[in-house]
Amino acid sequence: MNNTVIILAGGIGSRMKNPIPKQFLEINERMIIEYTIDKFLSNKYINDIIVVCNKQWIDKVKNKNLNIKIIAGGNSRFESSYIGLKACNNNTKNVLIHDAVRPFVEDDLINKAIEKLENYDATIPVVSCSDSIINRKSMKYINRDDIKMIQTPQGFKF
Repeated sequence: MNNTVIILAGGIGSRMKNPIPKQFLEINERMIIEYTIDKFLSNKYINDIIVVCNKQWIDKVKNKNLNIKIIAGGNSRFESSYIGLKACNNNTKNVLIHDAVRPFVEDDLINKAIEKLENYDATIPVVSCSDSIINRKSMKYINRDDIKMIQTPQGFKF
């Protein structure tokens, strides 16, 4: 069974208002995306890694990651995901889609996503919300037990 991860790195970080997108910021002389890539390189269930990257940063990412596929992304998350799917090998069975700016993903979460694909067509990790939440129109509290936050990697049968 071949498991491929598509790491989305095409964002420009507009909310952060920094000329360098978050995934390319450096911590301890390494870009955040490098830490993310390393998490998947070290996972025994991941066979292929595809980075869908902002065109301006492809060469810099390639210089540090020679053994993975790095391709130009699209104009949206949806388009970049589709470009990544088209770049998958013919023997891909499962695909995980992960955000480049989330380097702290645990092996357990990656493994569970792949394991759940044995019985389901898709998996999406969710966590409970512990914050207080209000509806901004009514200014009434929303029951946080009814709210779940979606995370990555999101898994799909290819």
